[in-house]
Amino acid sequence: MTFQKLFYYSHLFLCSRFIRAVGQDKCLLIVADPSDAISIYLEEMQCLGSAVEGRRPKRQFPGERVGSSPLIAFDEIQRLLVIYVHKDVRSKHT
Repeated sequence: MTFQKLFYYSHLFLCSRFIRAVGQDKCLLIVADPSDAISIYLEEMQCLGSAVEGRRPKRQFPGERVGSSPLIAFDEIQRLLVIYVHKDVRSKHT
């Protein structure tokens, strides 16, 4: 592994907000970038790295919508993802 890839994956680990195995072979990964934008990835385990490297999230939310500390929950039975944002964060940007 090159130094650049090692740095990239260590940075990704530090920026990850939530990671969870879903089913037998998928992974749900939520990553925040320096501007607090959130990217949501749901991929098979072997495809997750290439999806993140290629910046191909399933969904993105800008930092001004979610703020710096949203609460994240995932219901595995219903496969329901919840991102809770405090009203003060939303009201500053609406």
